Amino acid sequence: MADPNLDADEREAIAQELYEADRYGEPIAPPRDRWDLSVADGYGIARRVIDHRLERGEEGDLAGYKIGFTSEAVREDLAVEEPAFGRLLDRTVYLTTADSTIDSSEFIAPRIEPEITFVLGERPYDSLADGDALDAVRAIVPAIEIVDCRIRDWDFTPPEAIADNALAAALLVGEKRLLSGLDGGYGPDLTREQVAVEIDSQQVAAGTGAAVLGHPVRALTWLADALAERGETLAAGDLVSTGSITRPIPIEPGQRVTARFDSLGSVDVGIE
Repeated sequence: MADPNLDADEREAIAQELYEADRYGEPIAPPRDRWDLSVADGYGIARRVIDHRLERGEEGDLAGYKIGFTSEAVREDLAVEEPAFGRLLDRTVYLTTADSTIDSSEFIAPRIEPEITFVLGERPYDSLADGDALDAVRAIVPAIEIVDCRIRDWDFTPPEAIADNALAAALLVGEKRLLSGLDGGYGPDLTREQVAVEIDSQQVAAGTGAAVLGHPVRALTWLADALAERGETLAAGDLVSTGSITRPIPIEPGQRVTARFDSLGSVDVGIE
């Protein structure tokens, strides 16, 4: 893991700016205008932003993780070389129903991503081999992630995106599908799991689970290893959103967005 370039006070200054941008909906200028962030700085800053949000006491506790940049197309679009992770808070996870809506004024420049999300079982997990990762999954959840950028004009370097909690904003989840495992016929072939994204009943994107590092479980394995490098561990019951199957899609108030998965179900929400 790369060393930080910034001292604690500099990381805290950026964290405070990002925290206020998230709270008040006003994006900040790119931190690179003043500081040279490393990846290690990015993760340290993101952790401080989350700490500030938890201290505020309005967003519940940690609910799990989102993994970003697992799609080659997304990495190409955003000039990012490897995946990154952010943290999910309880208040940012929404269980959707047929008439669900979400208030777009909570975000700055939101985009949506269809994602396969895992719910982990009843024990903590350190580094996982692919086979162990399959056994760690208790359920699969269809989801739409809303990503947002607290840096002006979505203009970021990879360390800045990491500092911005890997662009996490909200996770809209459908009904869980309980599983005893994903192999041996217990669940769908996630590499072939197709999703179609619709806006106002018109398809705007489509893809399969293979877009996520070749198989979504590889994203889970990557996350376990990335956390282990930082002395952290996945916990029982964690949600893990594995990354977008399509490119991010901008959304606007008045639209209705739907992600239709072949076997996992659908997520449907109105944008207010």
